[in-house]
Amino acid sequence: MPFDALDPGVTEALRAWRMQESAGVALEKTFATAAGSCGSLEAQRCFLEASRRAVSGAAPHELIEAFEPILPPAERAVLAAGFRTGRLDRMLDCLISRRELWHRARRQIRAKLLLPIGILAAASVIAPLPGLILGGSTLLFVVGMALPLSAAFVLWRAANAFIRARQFAQASGETAAPESRIDGLLLSIPLVARFERLRNLGEFASVLGHLTGAGVLLSESLGICAATLPNGRYRSAASRLADGARSGRTLSECLSADPAWPQELTTAFSVGERSGTLEEACLRLAAAYREDYQRAVDQLADWVPRILYLLVALFVVFCIAMLALNVAASIRDAMNG
Repeated sequence: MPFDALDPGVTEALRAWRMQESAGVALEKTFATAAGSCGSLEAQRCFLEASRRAVSGAAPHELIEAFEPILPPAERAVLAAGFRTGRLDRMLDCLISRRELWHRARRQIRAKLLLPIGILAAASVIAPLPGLILGGSTLLFVVGMALPLSAAFVLWRAANAFIRARQFAQASGETAAPESRIDGLLLSIPLVARFERLRNLGEFASVLGHLTGAGVLLSESLGICAATLPNGRYRSAASRLADGARSGRTLSECLSADPAWPQELTTAFSVGERSGTLEEACLRLAAAYREDYQRAVDQLADWVPRILYLLVALFVVFCIAMLALNVAASIRDAMNG
C-alpha cells in the first residue's frame, strides 16, 4: 500500500521540527524528537535516518533525501528552499499549512461521501431483489448490483485521488519538472480546473512571499517557486518569470506578458513591488487563494452527495421499470397460456 502523502503523523512531526527549529535545537536532536510524533514506522525510520545523517554532518540536500519515502517532491523542494535561504522556519510554516489545508479538504469530502455511497451500495443489493424473486434473470441481477457498486467505488477513489496531493516538481534546483499531459487535463476540466488553479496560485504567492521576505533575489525566488508548484503548466510559467527577471524585467512586466497569471495577482504584485511591500502582498494574496480553495471544497462537498443521491434515484427507477416489465411479461405469458 503506497504511503499517504498527507499522513497527519508526518504533519505533526514537521510541526515538532518547526517548534524546535525556532528554539535553536540541533538538527540531530530535532529529527530524533520529531520521529516520536510519527504514527507509521516508515515515517519514523525517515526521521531517524535524517537524525543519523545530521550527526555525521551531512549536507542539507542529503538530509532532505532521507524524507523521500514520505514527502512528495514538491514538499522536499520547499524544505530545500528553507535550507538554501536560511528561513527554514518560515518554509516549514508554509509546508505545514499546505498539508493541513489539503488534508482537511480530503477529510471533508470523504465524510460527505460516506452516507450516499453507503445508500448506493445498499440500493444495489436491495433494489434488484424483487425482480429476482419474481423470476427475473440472475445475470440481470448481478449486472444491476455491479453497476452502482462500481460507480460508488470509482467515485470514492476519484475523490481521494483528486484531493490527495499530486506533485511532480523536482526536489531541488531551479529547473522545474516538465509539464505532463495530466497537468493540462486538470486545467481543462471546469470544476477540477478551479481547484488546481487556486491551489497553485496560493502556493506560488505563499512561497514567493516567504522567499522575498528572506531577502532572496527575485530571479532566484521565482526559480525556487517553479520547483515547488504542483502543476507543470504553472511550473513552466514560473520558470518564464524567472527568465524574465534575470533579463532585468520587473515582476509586474513579466506577469503582464504571461496569460497564465490572473489579473488580480498581477495587480497585487505590481502594487506591492512599487510600494516595497511585495512580501505582504504575496502573503495576503496567498491567504485569499486558500480561503477561496476552502470555499470551493465546501461547494464540492455539498454537490457530490446530491449527485450520488441522483444516481441512487435513477437506479431505483431502473429497477422498478425492469420489475414492471417482468410482471407484464409474466401476465402476458399467463394470458397466452
